[in-house]
Amino acid sequence: MSASKKTSFNLSIITKIEYFGFEKFSRDNFSQELQFIENATIIPLTDEIADIAIDLRRKSRVKLPDAVIAATCVCHDFILITRNEKDFRDISGLDIYNPFSATHG
Repeated sequence: MSASKKTSFNLSIITKIEYFGFEKFSRDNFSQELQFIENATIIPLTDEIADIAIDLRRKSRVKLPDAVIAATCVCHDFILITRNEKDFRDISGLDIYNPFSATHG
């Protein structure tokens, strides 16, 4: 992974909410996470993303947050980086990269 990908990345607003809503962060960890997220561009929910998410939900049983995250990637031609391939694998037009996968070495 290049240095720029380690320091600059995109996040769906839903990912930000899920990430920071994780109840197990201690105060110290939360501060570190806030510093980490400062490097991200937060992609807001737009009508275009909502329309894609609606279409994804109508075509598959994807949960609403996952549909919005996937729609954000599809809309902006991003690759979804996730360890949770299972919930996204049936979404057409979505490129997925799992850095923890044995096939990605």
